[in-house]
Amino acid sequence: NAGDVGNAGNAGDVGNAGNAGDAGDAGDAGDAGDAGDVGECKANPVRKVRIYKDIPQKNIFDPDRVFARITTITESNSISEEYDCVRAGGYFCVVSKGEYKIGDLVVHITPDSIVDPSIHEYFTDIHSAEFKNLVEKRSFDIHGHRYISNGLVFPATMLKEINPDFDICDGANLTELFKIRKYVHNDEIAVYTKGVGNFRFPVEYSPKTDEDRLQNQPAKHFAKFQGRNVVVTTKMDGTSATYLALTPDSGSAKKFIICGRNFEYTIYDAQSKDHMDVAQEYDLENKMIVISQRFGRSFAIQLEIVGNNPLKKDGVVPAKTKPKNTAGLAKATPFVFNMYWCQQSVDEPGMYMSHDEIVEIAGELGLPLAPVIFRGKFEELCEEIGGCSIEKFEEFSGQQKYENGHNAEGIVIKTDGEPVKCSFKVISPNYGTTEQKREKKNEKRNNQRN
Repeated sequence: NAGDVGNAGNAGDVGNAGNAGDAGDAGDAGDAGDAGDVGECKANPVRKVRIYKDIPQKNIFDPDRVFARITTITESNSISEEYDCVRAGGYFCVVSKGEYKIGDLVVHITPDSIVDPSIHEYFTDIHSAEFKNLVEKRSFDIHGHRYISNGLVFPATMLKEINPDFDICDGANLTELFKIRKYVHNDEIAVYTKGVGNFRFPVEYSPKTDEDRLQNQPAKHFAKFQGRNVVVTTKMDGTSATYLALTPDSGSAKKFIICGRNFEYTIYDAQSKDHMDVAQEYDLENKMIVISQRFGRSFAIQLEIVGNNPLKKDGVVPAKTKPKNTAGLAKATPFVFNMYWCQQSVDEPGMYMSHDEIVEIAGELGLPLAPVIFRGKFEELCEEIGGCSIEKFEEFSGQQKYENGHNAEGIVIKTDGEPVKCSFKVISPNYGTTEQKREKKNEKRNNQRN
């Protein structure tokens, strides 16, 4: 109910006083909450959460990555009399003044994490009781500057409250310990939902499409890439697809398989429409089988389909969903980013193709490639962008745009010409906004202050 009062504002945090939210009908008083920036500072911005029972079951899924880990505070900066902005691993978070110093071991929980209610009792004595379940990314203004707070930070010593014998070590995965589940936004539910005619993703032949974010483990990623050849591509904003051509000795009765991010598709419906339309338009089944037979090996093509929201129904985007067509393409268009030789035997393990192989096969199939921004040594990339740091990679990512001038989703960096691929992605800090939108937001905030 306090959410209605939240229309009053950017100061929606006043709603945290909202346990009295039943009195929310007196919402006109809430309008006074437009004391915007000050109001937002009064409630801890990183602890605004929704109550677990209010999260629709359709938005709750099992975790598919690390949502909580032990990490180190590497930066700290005072942003107001009440708050500091710290970097926990690779994520910026807003915390109480003086709560942490550089070098402290902390627990970081990423946005879109749903923490099991049984774990709450361990947080209550140490931290605000406002923390309930859903961890959300939060943007807010302090003294005219906008800060993005990416998740929750707690002292690592809190783990001793859960288990006195817990071994606190940097990098430990706490997702299972906190019984975390994943919150999936409405516009992505179809990607995670098993529909009629869908089967599990055939991981015995090909890995799923997934890249770790640089911010999760920056030191580890930077160390891995030293001295290696890399390819940097624009991260296209769409829906991922995997197509497999299997040889007779693969052990499968199928010769051709179409997959989304998590499932194999066998029936043409709203969920699989773009995937099957692309396969038909480019005649992928016949052409890929010919290539597979020529090399005598099964292989997979992984690409992003951009330009047509697969959630559309009768040409209308459902309310409260975000159309995946930032590039502004008129029809569903594929962009290849990976190809993979499937494992044939114990002596022939699966391996990713080099960029040259990808260019050759994609050309034969007539498939477009994800735009290549850089190719060369990792050290040369760092020199070109001005350094090897999260800030420089975020800045570089933020400079990328699609052909229509909209900010790109980000970049993907992967090793080139090696059987086992190492990769990470960097989401653009400007993703989802345009210069015009930013100007309007700034103008609105200035008007509110005045």
